[in-house]
Order: sequence, then C-alpha cells, then structure tokens
Amino acid sequence: MSQELRLALRQREREQERRRERHNEFRQDVLAVASRPEGERFLRRLLDDADIFLPGFRPEPEGAFHAGRRDAGLRLWRLLRENLPPERFAALALAERPDPLATLADDDGVDADEMEDGDDSRLCDFF
Repeated sequence: MSQELRLALRQREREQERRRERHNEFRQDVLAVASRPEGERFLRRLLDDADIFLPGFRPEPEGAFHAGRRDAGLRLWRLLRENLPPERFAALALAERPDPLATLADDDGVDADEMEDGDDSRLCDFF
C-alpha cells in the first residue's frame, strides 16, 4: 500500500470520527435540553411550530417554506424518538397540542365547532 493511500485512509478515518463526535455531542445537547421541564416545553413548542402533525404539502406560495420547516421538525422528532427513554418520549409525544382547526378559525373568524358536519370547504384554506 502506498504512503499516499495510507494517509488518505487515516484522513478519512479521522473525518468519520469527527462526524461521530459531532453527532454524539448534538445528541447529548438535545437530551440535556429535554431532561428539564423548561427544555421539554421548548421542544414541544418547536415541534408544534413545525406542524409535523399536518400534511406536508400545501398548495400556497409558501408551501416550500412550510415543507422545510416540517422537515426540520421531523428530524427533531426522530432524534427524540430514538434517544429519549420511552416514557419521556411518550410524555412529549402525547402532550396536549393546539387544534389545527382552531388555528384556522382564529385566522378567518370561523369557529371550527360551528362548521357543519361534512362541510370541509373551509379546510382547503388550511391545508
């Protein structure tokens, strides 16, 4: 094996090790935040703002912005799901969330509770 090849392999191993260290450091940072009630509230707010529980596609001009924000939220969701103890993740996942239809009602003055059953004509404005 040539000297250049050995140097390239060592360089590649060092880069992989640095990537693993950065990933582990980030993971530890997120877990440290999630370990406190204040951090858990903060993470919930990030997840709620990311609209991860709503469809990703929106036909409006800002659709790409929403898709990117949702993608970041889904990455955070996956990181938490994979690294938090199951009971902590369940508490975070099952926390009360704002009703998306209530948000729609707030935006245009229509109360979601007053919508007739089967009347989903207003939902197209939301999705």
